[in-house]
Amino acid sequence: MISISKFRQLAGKEAQGLTDEEIEQIIDAQCQFAELAFDTWVIKKGLKQKLNRDIDSK
Repeated sequence: MISISKFRQLAGKEAQGLTDEEIEQIIDAQCQFAELAFDTWVIKKGLKQKLNRDIDSK
């Protein structure tokens, strides 16, 4: 997860007027979307079973 200050730096003018709480909500939503996108990619590529086997073997 990125910091609020890094988010403000990257977003530039788009972040002006947003509170820290609003930025935290945006960052959280982005992380949730990224997790969903990754999980979908794993399933589509058929990697889920392989990842589970790798995790279980550790």
